[in-house]
Amino acid sequence: FNAAMNSCARRVCWEQAVSLLAAMVPENVRPDAFSYSTTVSAAGDGGLWMVAVELLKRASACTAFQPNAVLRSSVAGALEKGLCWERALESLMEDRQRGLASCLPLTSSAVSACEKSSHWDFALRLFGSLTHKDVTAFNSV
Repeated sequence: FNAAMNSCARRVCWEQAVSLLAAMVPENVRPDAFSYSTTVSAAGDGGLWMVAVELLKRASACTAFQPNAVLRSSVAGALEKGLCWERALESLMEDRQRGLASCLPLTSSAVSACEKSSHWDFALRLFGSLTHKDVTAFNSV
């Protein structure tokens, strides 16, 4: 399933990736973080940030695993592509409230979403809050 979903993601066939994810449960195959990350990436590349956020909610409800940094970063990337700077900031705050470790790619995507939406003040505040800055973070501002 994961290989097929990955193939769909590379071709931006988000509908097929979502269908494959849904087909896993009836086949007694548990989706994992990679299953969700791949499908979220496909949705984000297709400009469907709302689908990406919904998939994160579904993944969060799973008892088999907790959404990891890769999955959270995939959602942040979808929000960035959709210029959803407010939702990206909400995601960061939700992660912090849950006590999840700060994720540099997630924060960089939020910074970039703010910048692309002409909200420089938020972008600079987020950038300033990073304890570790790398090339990706600097390029986001």
